[in-house]
Amino acid sequence: VRQNPAERNYHIFYALLAGADPQQKEALHLSEAECYRYLGQSGCVRDENLDDNLVFEKVMDAFLVMGFDREEIQDVFKLLSGVLRLGNIEFVTAGGAQISTKEG
Repeated sequence: VRQNPAERNYHIFYALLAGADPQQKEALHLSEAECYRYLGQSGCVRDENLDDNLVFEKVMDAFLVMGFDREEIQDVFKLLSGVLRLGNIEFVTAGGAQISTKEG
């Protein structure tokens, strides 16, 4: 999975990383956008035409309007965090596919 040079990935990833408070980031094991292969490989982590914090606020408002409760919203964020972390796993082929990443 990759983007073209100077193209961002799904906006929700950037919004989550920009808008989540420190406790949420810690609970979700989130780092800065540059730490994720899915977000940093294109060389475009920031978009001067988008306010990722504002996008996050709008997403949160939309969740609440649609009737999601706080636990369901947190579950969505857990999935997004998992996708970002899975994108950092590196594989090697040595008699079969093996994970080469030693990250915890």
